[in-house]
Amino acid sequence: MLGAGAATAVLGSADWLAASDAPAAGRTVERLDTGWRFLRQDATGAERADFDDRLWEPVSLPHTARIEALVTGAVGSPDAQWQGICWYRRTLRLEPAAAGGKVLLRFEGAMNVADVWLDGRRVGGHMGGYLPFVLDISQGVATGSGHVLAVRLDNRDNPITGPKPLAQLDFNTYGGLYRPVYLVRTSPLHITDPILADRPASGGVFVTYPQVSRESATVRAKVHVRNELPAPRTFRLRATLLAADGTVAARATSALVTLPAGTDRDVVQELEVKAPRLWSPSPALADVKETLTEEEITRDTRFFRTPLTHWSSVPGSRSPEYGGRSTVAGVWRRSQRSPFHHTSSGTFRIF
Repeated sequence: MLGAGAATAVLGSADWLAASDAPAAGRTVERLDTGWRFLRQDATGAERADFDDRLWEPVSLPHTARIEALVTGAVGSPDAQWQGICWYRRTLRLEPAAAGGKVLLRFEGAMNVADVWLDGRRVGGHMGGYLPFVLDISQGVATGSGHVLAVRLDNRDNPITGPKPLAQLDFNTYGGLYRPVYLVRTSPLHITDPILADRPASGGVFVTYPQVSRESATVRAKVHVRNELPAPRTFRLRATLLAADGTVAARATSALVTLPAGTDRDVVQELEVKAPRLWSPSPALADVKETLTEEEITRDTRFFRTPLTHWSSVPGSRSPEYGGRSTVAGVWRRSQRSPFHHTSSGTFRIF
């Protein structure tokens, strides 16, 4: 139980790999691993749809701008880590079923400053190579047509993104589209993307744990829904908590909700779990599956992977209380794997 002065933790993340591998009616998540062409230098006009990239190198993702030696030399030396501008291009094609829907691009990691164009029109960018970013390209795509996606990356020293000039670091930042890129398609009535929503303690599926013990646990899911259709829509949310072995641990169904055209709102659900399998002492993860239905038609499905535990502040202690004991020594974020840099999403480890 959380005591006085404690703060309920949010531990977990939207699981893109699980969401793409598991059946998710109303939403498709496709990894754009293949079909890319790459150039490790700047190229004037490479954002244009009619630019000739036939002589560029064919590559697949995840990809590093250059495979470096296990130990690189000092900046400015012949064996220093490469820094500069590089380009990636590929064609996107949407099937007819995606007509009128929401279409997003999610970049898990692009080092370090990214600019993105679709058919020669800049659709967005991002500064910083370690965090994902999401772009809404719904208005720029048509089904049955080929669209040219162009990405320009710059991994040179940048005072805004940091961390420091490469010459002052004891690690390498590398470069390229070194994590997956996803094409996401869903309904205009949908559960939002938390990055695009940009709302504190909201957006997508936001999970907290008001009460946790070995006897029972309460899992609270706050789901942010947006209606981008020109008329009101009435929907229902169904929450399912799936244990690590795939069995159903709890279910909850919301009342009917009517959302006016062009608006959004949070819907809160609570799932009660008897004798939960907690993270401590034997770590286990669960999936919160949220299904948005309209007249029994599934419009969207989202997954959120999470431990069943709480993380609270302990007055007078330098360490937080985790799962009922003050056992957290720190959090380790691994984002580098020499010499190829990082080839999958990073891992948070509690120890």
